[in-house]
Amino acid sequence: DEVKLFSSSHKQWFALTEQTSSSLRGEVSLVSEESSSRCGLDAGSPRIMCNVGAIFSNVQVEVRDAWGGRVGLLVGGKFCSDQPEGIRCDIDSLPNGIAGWEAFKLVEANQSAINLVGGRLNKVCSSSMVGIVCDHDEAQGPEDRFVISPMNKTLNGLVVEQSSDASRAAVFKVRRTGGQNSTRSTLECVGQGAYISVHPHSKRMGCFSTSPVELDYIRLDGQTWWDAAKGAFRDPTSGRFLCAEAPQFGGHVVATGTEASGWQLFTIHLVAGFEAIYPVLRGVNLGGWFLLEQILAQHLFKDNEGNRFAGNCTPVDEYGLMKQLSARVRKDRMEVHWESWITEQDVAWIASHGLNTVRVPFGYWITQPEPPFVEGAFKHLVRFFKWCERHHLSVILDFHGLKGSQNGD
Repeated sequence: DEVKLFSSSHKQWFALTEQTSSSLRGEVSLVSEESSSRCGLDAGSPRIMCNVGAIFSNVQVEVRDAWGGRVGLLVGGKFCSDQPEGIRCDIDSLPNGIAGWEAFKLVEANQSAINLVGGRLNKVCSSSMVGIVCDHDEAQGPEDRFVISPMNKTLNGLVVEQSSDASRAAVFKVRRTGGQNSTRSTLECVGQGAYISVHPHSKRMGCFSTSPVELDYIRLDGQTWWDAAKGAFRDPTSGRFLCAEAPQFGGHVVATGTEASGWQLFTIHLVAGFEAIYPVLRGVNLGGWFLLEQILAQHLFKDNEGNRFAGNCTPVDEYGLMKQLSARVRKDRMEVHWESWITEQDVAWIASHGLNTVRVPFGYWITQPEPPFVEGAFKHLVRFFKWCERHHLSVILDFHGLKGSQNGD
C-alpha cells in the first residue's frame, strides 16, 4: 500500500524536508569559515580551537538535541560549556539534562554556514586565537560563522517533520517483509530512492537508507494488517516507538517512545493499494437497509396486522410492500427498521475486525420519496457517515435503485 501518516495528537502530517545546517545532529564536522580550519580540542586543553593544532581524533563534534530547539555539543566524548574564557569541553555527564551554559543554539547564517549562540549570555560565538568565545552581541563577520556537515554523508538525506499543511504530506510505500502474520514492514520514501530509518545519533526519522530498513507496525487491536485506525511504529533494533514531538521540542519524529500510546500513535491514510496479502479495500455490504429486499428482511414483508401475505400477493421489493401497507403502518415500520438494522455498535464491530470499507445500497427515493415510499431515511444515512468517520471506515454509496425498473420486473 501507499500511505500518508498523520499525528492525531498534534493534528500534523508527516512531511519530508531538506536538512538545514542548523538541523544536523549526530557526529558532524565544524569548520571555521574565516580560517577554513576544522574545529576540535586543542592539544592538552579542553578548549575548542579552529586551527591545524587540534588533535585529529577530537575534531568530531557531536550535536545532541536539547529542550526548546537548543543543542548540546560534545567533543572527545565530553560535554561543552559556554565559559567566560571560551567554550570548554570537559564535562563527563549532565544528570539534569542539557540546559544553561551547556545549551547552545545553531542559527542559519547563510546557505552554507551557521552562527553558534552560547547558553550563558545568549551571545554569538566567534573563533579567536584563544578558542571559540561567545561574547558578540550580534553576528559580525566570517569569524562568527561555521560550516557544519555530517561526518557520515549517507545521513544527509531528507528528514521527517510535522506539518499542518495536508498538501505537504509525504507518501510512503509499504512493503510487507514477514508474511501475513508478521508486523514487519518497510517504508519507502516515494520518489526519493530511499527508505525510512532511524538516525543513529539524533534518533530522528528520515530517508537515510538506500536499502530497506524494517519497522514493526503495531495495531492496538493486535492485528497485523494496515487499516485507517491508529497504530504505532517500533524500531526493532532499539525497541523504541516512533514519537511525534510537540512543537516546543522541535516537532521532530524520533524513535524514543516507550509504549504504543499518546504521541506514539499515528493514523494511517491509504492512498493506493498494491499489497497482495490484503487489498486496499477490505469491506462488507450493508444490504437491506435503505433499499428493502425480501430475501434479506423477510420479517418486514407482512401485512398491516403483521400476518404473512396470502397467495400470490406477497410483494418482493420495497415498492410493492409500501403499496400494500397503510400510511401509518409503513411509516412506523420503516422508522423502526432504519433505527435498528445498522447501529453504531455494528460499525465499531466492523472496524475492529480489520475491515476498512462498507458498501451501502440505496434507491432514488432516499431523497425523493414519492408515494408509496416513506420519507425519513436520509437523516439515518447522514448519521451513519458520522459513525464511519468516528471509526475510520470508508463508505461506498451504491445507487442501487434508479427511477423506473432496471430489470423489467
